[in-house]
Amino acid sequence: MKRFTSNNMYQQKSKRSFLKVSILLISFLVFFTFVSANIVSEEEVIELGEPTKVSITKNYHGMTSSQVSVTVPQMHEPENIDGFDENGSLECVYREIWGKEIVCQIPDDIPENYSATISYETPSVSTIKDEYLLFEHQKRVLVPTDKYSLEVILPEGSGIISRDDLEPFSPEDAVTGSEGRRIFVRWDVDEISLGETRDFSVRYQELDVLSNIFPIDMTTLAIILILLISLGISVYFKFKKKEDTISSILPLLKEDEKEVLLNIIEKEGECEQRNLVRELDYSKAKISRLVKDLEERNLIKKIKEGRKNRIVLKKDVGNIERKD
Repeated sequence: MKRFTSNNMYQQKSKRSFLKVSILLISFLVFFTFVSANIVSEEEVIELGEPTKVSITKNYHGMTSSQVSVTVPQMHEPENIDGFDENGSLECVYREIWGKEIVCQIPDDIPENYSATISYETPSVSTIKDEYLLFEHQKRVLVPTDKYSLEVILPEGSGIISRDDLEPFSPEDAVTGSEGRRIFVRWDVDEISLGETRDFSVRYQELDVLSNIFPIDMTTLAIILILLISLGISVYFKFKKKEDTISSILPLLKEDEKEVLLNIIEKEGECEQRNLVRELDYSKAKISRLVKDLEERNLIKKIKEGRKNRIVLKKDVGNIERKD
């Protein structure tokens, strides 16, 4: 009795296995019935982000079927599906029969060399790791393809990871570059055979430069910027006022008074009175008189230090370059 039961179970399992294989073979044949053409090239662009945007362009030679289709990876959940060719939009449907796929109906009067693009959006497909994000993509070839290209565009503000213990992308024979403010990784593969599978991956991370330099929130940063701008404006007008003060004062002075005042300004607004005598070729009496006149005009201040007199420019007068 036990032997009979065991044989019976074995026969049931064999029937189920045979049925599965038969279904796969039938679906495989049906697929080639619908897609009667050679794919000259297939270009796939995946823009990572939230959402992730996928665009697949297929170029056919000798197209005789009534539809084009793309296989959707299992982890993708297509939304906002769109299909178009050079003549306009195509009617597309998403279905899950033997797998996920998008199928678009194409016109009857198409040229021998035909091109169509199918695009969709899906929630982020990257996997979060400890210190980076990982994007993985597997390409299964159901129709012989002369050339396949995959371009993965990283989110804005992200860069390819740089670590000795991890490969930044795989396969290694990729081309990297940037499209404006976004980095891309591109593979070009020639002559992919029927049933062949290719695996691609990119490891990347967010380049949060501002938060590393300024560990503060944007509101605080905005306040700091406003304060800095206000300070800059205040300083500008302060020095502008000093320049205006000098410009208005100089025409009112006599030539010898100008000489004394400009000499003090050149010495950063402070000097000893005896230095004025030595440098300006005026007598002590004349320098004393000129210093007294400028002090009465409230332009300088004389400070007595023992036997010396220190002459200091008033702060509200400012600085000016001497003009000969």
